[in-house]
Order: sequence, then structure tokens, then C-alpha cells
Amino acid sequence: MLSITSAAGDVKKDHIYLNEIRVVSKIDGLYLNEWAGFEGGADTDTDGIPDGADNCPLEANPNQSDANNNGIGNVCEPQQITVASLGSEDGYLRESGENTEVGGYRNHWSKNGKSLRIGDDQINRQYKAVISFDYPELPDNAIISAINLQLSRSSGGLVGDTSALGSMGIELKSGNFSDNKALQNSDFEASATDTYVGTLVDGLTATASINSNGVSLIEAANNAGVKKVQLRLSFSTDDNNDSSYDYIGYFSGRASNSAYHPILTINYLLAD
Repeated sequence: MLSITSAAGDVKKDHIYLNEIRVVSKIDGLYLNEWAGFEGGADTDTDGIPDGADNCPLEANPNQSDANNNGIGNVCEPQQITVASLGSEDGYLRESGENTEVGGYRNHWSKNGKSLRIGDDQINRQYKAVISFDYPELPDNAIISAINLQLSRSSGGLVGDTSALGSMGIELKSGNFSDNKALQNSDFEASATDTYVGTLVDGLTATASINSNGVSLIEAANNAGVKKVQLRLSFSTDDNNDSSYDYIGYFSGRASNSAYHPILTINYLLAD
């Protein structure tokens, strides 16, 4: 840090030609902390603000917006919210019959480690899971950088053999499947805003990163006032034709222990 001091009552004006400098002067007992007498210098982000005076010198922010007034520009200060799923809207769906590709049964009341099922049953009907998230606290002008999903399963959540069913893909619906927040049989086949936004990687803590297209859709919907998303999970192969239960079960938002609830983490920046 460079400090420039002068005797009390002595006021001087100088021109300093450096890339970055903050002039802190004490005049008559008062500290002045400002960019006074600064000329020239680099402007790395070409936003018209010299680096030394810029509250975010590596990202263009000509408005110098600083929502929390901490001296760091909005576009240089990452924010994060973590949202638990809406248990009353979570659940699993079962196909009406093998290869019908329509829902015939729903379960939205279970609280155990198999409340969200992905796989097939003993007569080769497919299981899909639906998870709901609400995030009214996400600002309208949020610039989302990443979204991650986390699910929990118990050691008893692995049933049969799912190895032949492929990967667990994630579909996204801005708002609600079937235009109804409550789980519906028709949510099994209801149209999605995007039919692939990520892959769930299994584990006692299962995780998925929402891809760039999914992030863009959630950001656009949020900025339009739709602060709700539903995710539908299913294996890429509907069933393995072995006439036995083969599925992975996870906890829903109805689990008694909130530590097991599905979690959506949203990383974002505020606009300049």
C-alpha cells in the first residue's frame, strides 16, 4: 500500500501515473479515501474504469454496481443459495404396463429411503422419480454460473441389478410437469422443457451437475418470474426384462431427517 501524507492544513494536488493506486490522504484530521488525481493506467476489462479505481478490474462493469456496499463489484462476487426439495411434491411414478410409456401409479407419501425410485419392477414396468424445487430468494437478475443436485440413499436403496439399465438422466420442467404442482400419473410421460440436462452419479450421496443448457433455461425462467423447477429422473433403458425388481431408491423431501432431503445448489452473480 502507498500512503501519501501531508501536514495538517497543507493541501496539495499531484498527478500520479501508475496502473493501480489508492490515495489515502489526511487533511486537518480527516481521512479521504478516494481516487483523487489519478490519470492514465490500465483498464484490463475495457469498461472505461481504470483498474486501480475499478471494483472488479477483470470483468467489465461500467456501472460499478455493488449491492452490499462492500467494495467488490456484483460481477466479481459469487453468491450461492442451497434449496431443499418440496417434499409434498416429490415422489416416484410407475409405468402402467411394460412398454406403455404412460404412468399408471404414483407414490408421493413415502418417507423412507426408497421414496424416489429409478429403475423397473417385477413385471418390467419402469420407475421414474420427480423432485420439486422452489427458490423465491434467487434474485430476478441473477446470472447463474452452476447448478448442482444432491440426493441421499440408504445402504438398502440398491435393489436388484441395475447395471443393464444405463445411466440416470435428468429431465427439466420449468414450473410443473402436467401443469400441476402435485405429483400426477401423467407426470410419467408429460413433456419436459428439456429432456436431458445432466446425469446422476449414484452413491450414498448421489450428485449431478446441471449442464449449460439446463442452467440457461433455469436462469431465463427465473428472470421471467418462474422460480420453480421440477426434475424427472430415469434410466436410459426402461427395463431389463428379467421380471424382477431392479431399482435405486433415494430419500425424498419427506424424509424425517432433513439431512437426507434432496438439495439443489445454485451459484450465481448479480448483474452490474
